[in-house]
Amino acid sequence: MKIAVFESAGFLPLPEFTAEDVRRVVTAMNDSCLTLDAAGLETLQRSQIDTLILPYVRGNFSPEALSSLIRFHAAGGSLLFLGDLPNHDAWFPLRNMESWRLNLTRCNDGVNVTGLTPFGRAILGDLPGLDVIAGKDLPGLRVTAFPPDETHCLFTIKSYDHSTTSHAVVCVERKREQFLGAKLAVIGFTGGEFRENVQGVYYRPWTHNPGLLDRNWVGATPLVQALLRWLEPAPVAGAIELEPVHTLSAGSQVRVRMTTPCGHPVLIESVQLIHGETRQILDLPELRGPLSGTTSRLVQLPKRPFGITRYQLVARINGRDMTLAETNEYVVPDDAATHLGFGASTFWAFQGGTVPEEYRAFVRELRRRGCQYIRANLPWEDIEPEAGRYDWTIPDALAAFAAEEGVVFSFWLFPVTRGAALGDGGVPAWTLKEPAIDKDGHPGNFPTLWSPFYRQHYFAMLDQLTKRYARHRGVWRFIPDFGNSDFPYGYYYYGNPSTLFDYSPIERKAFSRYLLEQRGYSMDQISALYGRAFTSLEEVPVPLADLDPDAWRVYLDFRAWTIQGGIQEAFRVCAANAPDKVPPDLPGHGAGSISDLSSFYLEAKAKHWLEERKFEPHHVALHNAGPEWGGEAWQVGGDYRQYDDALYQSLRTNANYYTIPGPDLGLTGDTIARNGFIRRTIMGAQRLDPELAVIDRIGWTDWSSLANVAARLDQSAALLCRNHRFDFSCYRLLTLPPDELMGQTATIGTGGSMLPNDEGWYWLIRESVEKGLNLLVFPNSCQAGRTPIPLTFLRKILKLEDVTYGESRPCTILWPPSFAGGQSSGHAKPVHADGEVLVRDTAGHPLLVRRPYGRGSILLAGYDCGPDSPDGAHQYERDACIAHHSLNRLCLHLGIVPRNLKTGQLYVAKEVVSRAGKDYLLMFGHLPGTVRASAQVKLQKPSSQAYDLATGERFPVTTGVDGWSSLEFPLHHRVGRYLAFHD
Repeated sequence: MKIAVFESAGFLPLPEFTAEDVRRVVTAMNDSCLTLDAAGLETLQRSQIDTLILPYVRGNFSPEALSSLIRFHAAGGSLLFLGDLPNHDAWFPLRNMESWRLNLTRCNDGVNVTGLTPFGRAILGDLPGLDVIAGKDLPGLRVTAFPPDETHCLFTIKSYDHSTTSHAVVCVERKREQFLGAKLAVIGFTGGEFRENVQGVYYRPWTHNPGLLDRNWVGATPLVQALLRWLEPAPVAGAIELEPVHTLSAGSQVRVRMTTPCGHPVLIESVQLIHGETRQILDLPELRGPLSGTTSRLVQLPKRPFGITRYQLVARINGRDMTLAETNEYVVPDDAATHLGFGASTFWAFQGGTVPEEYRAFVRELRRRGCQYIRANLPWEDIEPEAGRYDWTIPDALAAFAAEEGVVFSFWLFPVTRGAALGDGGVPAWTLKEPAIDKDGHPGNFPTLWSPFYRQHYFAMLDQLTKRYARHRGVWRFIPDFGNSDFPYGYYYYGNPSTLFDYSPIERKAFSRYLLEQRGYSMDQISALYGRAFTSLEEVPVPLADLDPDAWRVYLDFRAWTIQGGIQEAFRVCAANAPDKVPPDLPGHGAGSISDLSSFYLEAKAKHWLEERKFEPHHVALHNAGPEWGGEAWQVGGDYRQYDDALYQSLRTNANYYTIPGPDLGLTGDTIARNGFIRRTIMGAQRLDPELAVIDRIGWTDWSSLANVAARLDQSAALLCRNHRFDFSCYRLLTLPPDELMGQTATIGTGGSMLPNDEGWYWLIRESVEKGLNLLVFPNSCQAGRTPIPLTFLRKILKLEDVTYGESRPCTILWPPSFAGGQSSGHAKPVHADGEVLVRDTAGHPLLVRRPYGRGSILLAGYDCGPDSPDGAHQYERDACIAHHSLNRLCLHLGIVPRNLKTGQLYVAKEVVSRAGKDYLLMFGHLPGTVRASAQVKLQKPSSQAYDLATGERFPVTTGVDGWSSLEFPLHHRVGRYLAFHD
């Protein structure tokens, strides 16, 4: 193999891995090694070398050099980037990337290596030094090729986004016609200084870390050598080109394409296309013979059945069969819902105000893979490069492209931190002028949500934008955020403590006014909240989570109130100018993490939308809630498995739309198509109306929360929050939180208390109980004097002033037969209250007392669901069964039983949903390893099998008595099942 190393004046490599280091690696492999400078790159020919290595972090390639690099790669030449992909000037902000010219994406990421992927093991073998880097946080990139190119990750990692694969070390096989057969590999490095430092808004201490490109790491040399061996151009490469996602009646042709990346003729002895579950073999004799360059053939196949069809392209060369390409085709039923329910976001570094062909091809590929709409990010800095001066070049070009291509576009305003990790978007540079202070007192300069400066310019820009495109047929919706995600706190973005907010004077004044005007606190109450005396509002500081816990809880309310107010204003601006282009939910990018349990909040909102209109907006407002709602998978840069839980949740709670977050930030082609197939087949299906509702903590790993328990019962459950106000007697049981002061959620409405702090909500609860609701109350929610300022009116409105509790003590419970019998042990408090004693411990102390209230009741529990409670042993990541949890026992006592699904209370998320006479069993578990799931399902029509839409597996179904059908299947850790019935 002929190898060249790029080294040129003005181009900066990593000091720990220079061109000289690369030459030593290549020499040790006994390969020839040339040196190529910038001038030589401009005239590079494929015949000169096979592989080009670019140890590179910063430097400006000329247009001629970039064009030459692309021609070399298109002719089958291999590329190995050690450090970064082509960019110009400083690496922050990310919009200076030229990676799209090579059909690559590039984003900021981190690497914490846990092991090797199967592909990594095949390429790297027993890579030395894994133990040295394991568990360390290393700087890295996320690099992915545009579909249909195939990106292979070599390392598994731990990541803030729950991804298990590293996108910092990747191998790319080209399947797109332009680069077919070429190979590319990257060891990506993101070791530059923090964006704060580069943007000059705030200084953070920084120490250089070379990551994996450290000559002193024992694994660096073997890693580069293994990549070079993989990069050797193959004799023949191939691709199978088809419509990855289409409806049953649409059908599609298949084109087979082959080429010779090695650069010389190859004799093809035979070519076969293998497809379907039965692996049908189609011989292609016309492709036999000498092959030099590229050839293709259009293959006519019969209409494929509903489901997944797997294809393999196999060629015999020198007496050996070689698999040149593999791909999946996903066929959606003709009666699938047609509303715009599956889409993708794009973060694109538009340069020069044009929409390049690469972007057009990228969007077309997303549509072929099932995306029904594109949510295109518009950077504020591009629209308003100078304060008050607007530039419409990019949105004009996008709108024209949308109209020409028939693309469904949303214009998405996402004012993230300048130089953010999410691609090229950001607030304008001219906004970096206002004084701000971090929690440790360090000064900086960046806009805040509470400043008139920020609000004036942002809302004025929205006003001009929506007026300009209000009637443009290429724009479907306007989706403006307001201070979401990393802005303005974003100079401490991903993975940092959520307490690192802006502590500017502007924020302090706004918070103190909030205490006085919105909460109605007196100075004495504010002093009590902080635990120290203040004589005026000017003395009230922004609270710190660790020093002022009670005031911090109120501050979280203030944060949610602030963002909500900004969103409402953005909605008013958009609705005034373009009412037909405003989404039915509030402007925003949807539930920021549709995979967490807060999705249930939005489902309940949609079901009771009209009923809640009679209440004051500030009581019921919830970001992203509406009669139609949806969201995105929070994980960015994962593969299908990392998006699986989000996909599951979008279907379980019948989200109207589901957006994959930025395929140009890391998604593979098959991930997009698989998501699109499953989503478009099932979306629109509904579950049974729940009889159980729970208010409790929402968290990724909060296993003791009743929200996590209820979401995994065989009975359907609703999860509510304090922003819900409707007639709760539609449920038979509502559980209040065991501790209403622990009100933090993963993505929505972080606040100080999970229960409202106004009296009206409790009168609504009382009315619902009188109509038939059973209300479960735990000790902490019913005890007075827990905070300096009472947060709830529970005791007053429900007349629970006489209720008291004994000391917490170990106890054993012998459950009555109506509670399924059996025994539990743990700590609990005796309940001292009038009423019917339903449950006692073995010492005779009452632990559950029922107090009738009209047609319903108050259920006073002396236990909770904490680690030392009778339910403390239950963990959804450990226990296979939840039948003995006190919540399930209480449901059985009240007659709340499974109605269409029985699994013996397998401790996994599950639901049966139905649409157009078809039933689907959805299941997603966190149990370790693989468990054998046994399920009974009540189907609308008999079925002899269940078909998994994710894998194509089939499981036999046995019809039993009373309309219940039975089946068994393996359920893997964090892998969803999407089982379709009715054959």
